[in-house]
Amino acid sequence: VSNGEPDRAAIVRKASRWLKKRYGRRNGEWAYWPVVPAVFVEEPLALSGGTIATDIKVHLCSGVISHVWVEDKHAKRSLLFDRDANPLPGRDPDYPGEDQALPVNARLVAYVRQAISIAPGIAGDLDYIRIDFLVTDDRLYAGEVTVYSAAGYGTWTNPAIAGEIERLWRLDQSAFLRRKHKRAVRLYADALRARCRSGTTNR
Repeated sequence: VSNGEPDRAAIVRKASRWLKKRYGRRNGEWAYWPVVPAVFVEEPLALSGGTIATDIKVHLCSGVISHVWVEDKHAKRSLLFDRDANPLPGRDPDYPGEDQALPVNARLVAYVRQAISIAPGIAGDLDYIRIDFLVTDDRLYAGEVTVYSAAGYGTWTNPAIAGEIERLWRLDQSAFLRRKHKRAVRLYADALRARCRSGTTNR
């Protein structure tokens, strides 16, 4: 919102439409269905696109970082890091070209290390979560927290990242399987527990 556009009436109309919807149904993101929609109004941030990055996304399984995904949405570039803030080869779904790799600099690595130190405290022991931070010139700001990265359809061209997620993500220890369920959901949960115990899958 800037220079009076869009006006208040337009914002209220659009926000009212948002509030009537239940998020996550289109892509089957069932964990979002019980969430009651709400509108948050925040001050815009001057993100450091073009100099550092705009977003740092930390992926964790049971509190352990699998990898970090850094994006500069202004320059349409990105880079992957391991849990020790070392750059990784391979690309991501948003910016798949090798010419879209984000250059490494000391400030970027410092921010990645800071995000790595903060994210596990937010994630707790959830079996999978992605913690996002917005990047400005002087600090990180907490951003999105999601259990459905790319609505659950994201892929990685780096086989090491895929392998690390497979190694760390234990469905038999998931929040879903730790809870008691009823009716059809209970049947599904029992079948998934049996599959995990059989050793045919742990993800």
